Amino acid sequence: MMWGLCLFEITLRSRGKCGFKLIQYMSCRKSLIASPVGINSDIVKDGENGLLAKSEDEWYEAFKTLYNNRELRFRMESRNFELVVDRFNYLKIIRDIYL
Repeated sequence: MMWGLCLFEITLRSRGKCGFKLIQYMSCRKSLIASPVGINSDIVKDGENGLLAKSEDEWYEAFKTLYNNRELRFRMESRNFELVVDRFNYLKIIRDIYL
């Protein structure tokens, strides 16, 4: 079992970080836990395709939730791959921009 993790301390600098790591995890059909900072909050919809966590307690609860809920993990993993194909596929983006 493996999850995609994107942990940042919430600072001005971290707000400018790219969410590419999350997109890579999504393309590998991984469920996500991420800090709700910058673009992460746009990529991860809490409870739908991943979990957002700020505090240490929230991170613990997110790990526990994914560990104990296999159905939720599988649903998030499937949803993530669909989102990558729909929103982040470079061929689709090129078509949308140039055609």
